[in-house]
Amino acid sequence: MELSSAAPTRFPKRGDYKVFDLVGESVIVLRDRDDRLRAFANNCRHRGTRLLDGSGNCKSIACPYHAWVYALDGSLISSLGMEETNGFDPASFGLIPMRLEEWEGFLFVNFSPEGGSLAAYLGDLPQRFRCL
Repeated sequence: MELSSAAPTRFPKRGDYKVFDLVGESVIVLRDRDDRLRAFANNCRHRGTRLLDGSGNCKSIACPYHAWVYALDGSLISSLGMEETNGFDPASFGLIPMRLEEWEGFLFVNFSPEGGSLAAYLGDLPQRFRCL
């Protein structure tokens, strides 16, 4: 599913994000601390609350419901109230990643972890456009 064009100009700084509502699902696209573009489901792993709206810049993502906090790489860095919960492993409760690929400045999200790559989907289209 194509998101936008001009990815580098739309997300120039670390922490820049934009929320897209695609086919009934909310997706966060952001630039992480390593300058990598990432996509995540826009839901807290605790109670499913929507995390962000619109666009902006953030250092981390905090849930407005119970204040769980996620790093820009999607990892859970704070889970208030869960400190003494037996068997709770914060590493298992990061944001749900989505495959994000870029072609010619356009961003594409794949909702399926088993889905094929963008390159396979596009086939020879990139080569055809190079000849024009």
